[in-house]
Parts: sequence; C-alpha cells; structure tokens
Amino acid sequence: MNKFMLNETSYHGAGAIAAIPEEIKSRGFKKVFVASDPDLVKFGVSKKVTDILENAGIEYKLYSDIKPNPTIENVQHGVAEFKAYGADCIVAIGGGSSMDTSKAIGIIINNPEFEDVRSLEGVAPTKNKCVPIIAVPTTAGTAAEVTINYVVTDVERKRKFVCVDAHDIPVVAVVDPDMMSTMPASLTAATGMDALTHAIEGYITKGAWELSDMFHIKAIEIIARSLRDAVKNGKEGREGMALGQYVAGMGFSNVGLGVDHSMAHTLSAYYDTPHGKACAILLPTVMAYNAEYTGEKYKDIAKAMGVKGVDNMSVEEYRKAAGNVSLLSQQDIWSYERIKDRLYVEMVNRKWNEQYLEHKYYVPFLDLAVVYYIDTQLDYKNAPEHRGTAVTKDIFKIWSVEPEVIWKQVLENMGKESLFLMLVVTEEENSLMTFEDAFQKNQGALALLQKSILDEAKKKLEEPFYILPVSIFELMIVPESQADEVEEMKKAIIESNHEMPVEYLLSNNVYYYGEKEEVEIAG
Repeated sequence: MNKFMLNETSYHGAGAIAAIPEEIKSRGFKKVFVASDPDLVKFGVSKKVTDILENAGIEYKLYSDIKPNPTIENVQHGVAEFKAYGADCIVAIGGGSSMDTSKAIGIIINNPEFEDVRSLEGVAPTKNKCVPIIAVPTTAGTAAEVTINYVVTDVERKRKFVCVDAHDIPVVAVVDPDMMSTMPASLTAATGMDALTHAIEGYITKGAWELSDMFHIKAIEIIARSLRDAVKNGKEGREGMALGQYVAGMGFSNVGLGVDHSMAHTLSAYYDTPHGKACAILLPTVMAYNAEYTGEKYKDIAKAMGVKGVDNMSVEEYRKAAGNVSLLSQQDIWSYERIKDRLYVEMVNRKWNEQYLEHKYYVPFLDLAVVYYIDTQLDYKNAPEHRGTAVTKDIFKIWSVEPEVIWKQVLENMGKESLFLMLVVTEEENSLMTFEDAFQKNQGALALLQKSILDEAKKKLEEPFYILPVSIFELMIVPESQADEVEEMKKAIIESNHEMPVEYLLSNNVYYYGEKEEVEIAG
C-alpha cells in the first residue's frame, strides 16, 4: 500500500497572492500570524502580502525571528508570540526557513506536549493537525509549501533534525512567481539546484513508485528548461521554476529523498552552509555514487534534461550523461563576479589537515595551507567562528581567474572595515606583541600574510622578530634580542597544542621575520 498527501488547495501563476484574503475569510480565520524572515521584511517582499491583508481589513501580527537553517529557539519564540497574539492561522512567507519554522510552531500550538521541539524529530506521534497554514513561497526550490517535512537546527548539538508529520502540511499553497522575482540570481540558482536534487533523488529513492515517478520526471523536465532563464530573471523561467519545484515536492514529500540531502543538512547544521548550495555541490558526486543501483532510471533523467541520442547510448554513457547535466547551474552559483566581495582565506596546517585539503583549492605557505572560502554569514560579530563555504578545485576551475587577481581581491576584502577580519597590533609591557583580530575569534594568524602589518611590528620593535603560532586566532612575536626566551615559549605552545581543539591549531614551528622581509621557519 502507498499513501499520498497533497495540499487541500493550491494557487499558481502571477498574481496568485490576491486569493489569500478570500481563503482566510472563507475558512473563518480572524487573526493571522504572518511568519517571514528578516531580509524579506527588510526588502519589502513580505509587504506584498501584508498590504493585501491590510486592504482586506484582516488583522495580523508579523513574526520575523527566523534565520536560515531555523533553530529550536526560533520555533519556541514563535510559539510564545503566537499564543500571546491569540492567532488562529499562519501565513508563511519565504523559503524553507519560514515554512519550516511555521510548521513547527503550528504543530506545537496544537500538540503542546512537543514544546521541547527536539521530540518532534523523525515521525513524531502527534495527535492533532497543526494550526492551518497558508504557505507563500518566495524561492523556487524547497517546495515546503506542499511537503509533510520540516527541518530544525539544534545549535547546542550542532545538528539538524528532520521532522516528518502528515499533520503539518499547509492547507493552502500560493505559488506566485512574482513573489520569487526579487530574489538574487545566486539564490535562484542555489534553490533551483535544491529543486533539481529533490526531483532526482525522489525519482531514484527506494520508496519511489509509478505515481511519484510521474511527478519527478516532469519536474526534472520543467527545471531543466527553466532554471537558466530563471537565473536571468526571465518571466518564463520564473514561472517554470515555481511550477517545477512544486511538482517535485508533490513527489518527494511522499517517497523520501537520499544521500545528497542527508549530507547537505549536516553541512548546513555544522557550517551554516546554505542548503541549496550544499545540494548543488554534492549532487554530481552523489549521482556517480548511486549510478550502479539505479537500473535504467538515469536514461530517463538524461532524456528529461534534454540530452540527445540517449537511446543509442550504453548504460555507462547515459549514466555519465545524467551526472554531467546535474552540473546545470554550478556556474551560476559560483560565479566569481557574484561572490568575489565575500571571498576570504583561512590558514591550516598542511600535514594535520591532509584529508580536509584533498579537494580544496589552496596555496602552500611554509608548513601551512592558505584556504580560500566564500563567506555566507551576515552577522559576523555574533557568529565569527563561521567560515563559510570552502573553495574547491572544481569551483576554482569554473572561475577561470588568475590566482593573482583572486589574492588581490582577498586582501581588499580583508581591509574593509565593514567585514569581520580586522587585524590589530597590541603592545604588552614586556615588549612582546600579539596579532589578534578585532572580534578576538577569527584568524589573527593571517597577519603572517600581510607584509604591511609585519613591517609595522618590525618598526615598533626596531629589530627583526620571531613569531610563535599560539593558535589560528593569535600570534605572539618576540624581538630577536630576546631570542633566549623563544625555545621555552615554543615548548609551552607545543604543550598547549595537545589540549586545544585540532581546528584551532596552527603549527608547532616558530617563524622568523628579518632582513629578507619575508616569513621563514626559524631554525
């Protein structure tokens, strides 16, 4: 026996949000809890819906304590706000984060025994349907408006957990492509790849059957012909992606996903990597991994994505062809021009991080590796430990930009006061100095790469100096005239390295900055 669940009602096409007031009134709702993320509020996207509510004389409260990869705290705060307002329904505006937060709030309101949120993980034994949700997606990717799934981040345990509950599906989905037209191209590409991943994984998952296959193959076809135009903000492309991602959701919500999503959610929980980008990065690799277990399904995928001559291909050929077209929008996601202002570096020890560095693009520096990453964190001061998405060798190939140009851009970004990395020099009473960063949590060790800072220190000391790598966060420097203290300090640092988390370690070596005006390994 197979079970299939869909929305009671869905609206599609430009201007569909105009139907929201009538749905609210016809269902007898009086006080609306509008859930949307802060950026959508800030840039006036949510206002498109709230203006309609106001014009219809419908009372509402706006809740926006929602972050990407929403947390237990976001949900619990939302529950408290919902109760305080006395709402009787939810209008969820946004991508997966707003939808997932709304589902969790709605479930807990009508099933208060799950107020800890964690107990909702998996298939929770809820007894009551959630508060009625009218879902208005603003991204063409998650299909959360038609699924019975939602995902919450447990910050304390650095993990995400998936909740599967037939009681949480929105009663109404309003899929209006105009609500998606304000999204930046990079987000359109990333969420589009999430949608493609949904469709492909739903098609090859063990739970797939004839009805779900119908949705997934059609979704792959629609996404393949629409995504590139949507990235360019083309009208047809936007409309196609709005429909394609919804059709994919109709399928995978009922049969499940696969390895790509299991790993993508882990990346999001631990590194705060945007979900769509994580899916896009993993999809080609996962498709290659799954290929031999998929029978002829890759032939269908390749056909749906427009590959010519599939019927004349061998099994190996059409499986490879299907995997290659899964790279559909990598160039749009990783466009150098779009991400260059968010490009930074970190340093790690090469020997201690061989596995981590295997597929990364990095520049060797002494016993270290300078690793490039794309920052995805908006609030640096409150989450400075976040590093973003590391640049892989494949991403570097896509860029086709000279390393010198990239390095110049990194130095420029590091010098912008508005961003998190600001290296400062502090002088201690004993003539020792340290390089730290302004927030005391990022890589003060990056001073090793900045000649201007090293020269400033040399000028203050009026002599060459040794550099002791306390951690990735801090360097200590010792004037050459105090060289007799270096060995003891080195021993102390090596000893402290045994007690420090490996991700904070830099090196057991001592460095030297002298007349050559370049950093060397001392002795």
